[in-house]
Amino acid sequence: MRYMNGHKMEKINTTIMGGGIVGCAIAYRLSQKYNDITLFEKSPLLTVKPGAIMGDNQTSRNAGVIHAGIYYEKQKSPLKSRLCVKGNRMMYDFCKEFGVPHKKVGKLLVATDGYGEMMLEKQHQIAKENGVPEMDILDEEKVKQLEPNVRCTKALYSGTTGIVDPVKMAHKMAYLSQQAGVAIVEGNEIIDITPSGKDYIVVSRDNHHNLFRFETDIIINAAGLYSDKVARMVNPEYPHRISPLKLEFASFYRTKRQDINLGMNIYPAPNYFIKETGEIIRPTEEQIKAELGKTIATTVGSHLTPTLDENWELGAEVTISPVQSGKCSIDDYTNTQPLRKFHERVSRFFPNLKLDDLVNNGDPETDLGNRAGILAGIDDGTDFVIESDEKYPTMINLIGIESPGMTSCLAIAEYVKEIFSQIR
Repeated sequence: MRYMNGHKMEKINTTIMGGGIVGCAIAYRLSQKYNDITLFEKSPLLTVKPGAIMGDNQTSRNAGVIHAGIYYEKQKSPLKSRLCVKGNRMMYDFCKEFGVPHKKVGKLLVATDGYGEMMLEKQHQIAKENGVPEMDILDEEKVKQLEPNVRCTKALYSGTTGIVDPVKMAHKMAYLSQQAGVAIVEGNEIIDITPSGKDYIVVSRDNHHNLFRFETDIIINAAGLYSDKVARMVNPEYPHRISPLKLEFASFYRTKRQDINLGMNIYPAPNYFIKETGEIIRPTEEQIKAELGKTIATTVGSHLTPTLDENWELGAEVTISPVQSGKCSIDDYTNTQPLRKFHERVSRFFPNLKLDDLVNNGDPETDLGNRAGILAGIDDGTDFVIESDEKYPTMINLIGIESPGMTSCLAIAEYVKEIFSQIR
């Protein structure tokens, strides 16, 4: 037992920093084999109280799409390509076993012109290379049979795409972790970490500004938008930095009229956008090779995602997301994008939707979207970064866990478990 200023310091073997869906998945997987694990989350309400609402983080603001793994090229994003496909299967299995609300609704990626059709073919090839099952190219007539209100020239069908309640998923994993002995400390922000021999001295601060100092052997940094900050507390030379991008959401009710009803995820063909501004562009192959992951990024485009009701059936509300606002601070969840922009983004492939169908508080011409999220990508790459720190191998950093982080959470946890087993 160590002492600091004459007081005993508690010793924790393994500390997980961050209690979003990825941190909870890691706690759940590790708790199946290991003991003496504590998870810290800075939000005052995490996941474990009945009816609790998670704080402002990526999980609580996630659209809840279970991705199939069709967007991520093996050469450029090897972890995303592998862990998304594996995580897709693991998530469905977990939801079935533990009663988490979900539904395998499928997805259509739709093209409305030649450029879009070219992008679909590219995604289809990536899906094949990644081993994604239940994929097919559909013509306009077959699309109409599945979704009569969608307009396109061609579509890529994904049968393993679905929807899930991400907060309830995190709730369940946190609960199972606690049952296995994991201690969850909510409302506590990590404010300092000092390497001390083979261990670390950690200082956290609760919502009443009380400080708590403890010693820990192993740190797993799953702090999302704050993960690069946490990494540099230990190693000031840590190279990767989070580049936050704001994504905004709107919604409508599919049951309002039959001609705006739908039952699947409807996505446009993928697009590229300028990271600084969020502007959608169509770059050349030379621009893509030179700037992808630097000044430009890929986006799945503004799409339509159905929601679940309390009986796990399709709910009335459909989410339109995302509209990118460009770079932002890590705590800026204000809405800035007008409803008109959401309508414009989806009207090409969902033409019966009217501007005044969008949920608003009065005037659809002036109202904004109804919520926002922040993408925690990194500014120097396109893949997840999951690795031990070069100088401090008993610290495992998870940086840039953006989409498909939610879908991949259990596969990410399994990957972390493999690293953990080598350093414990």
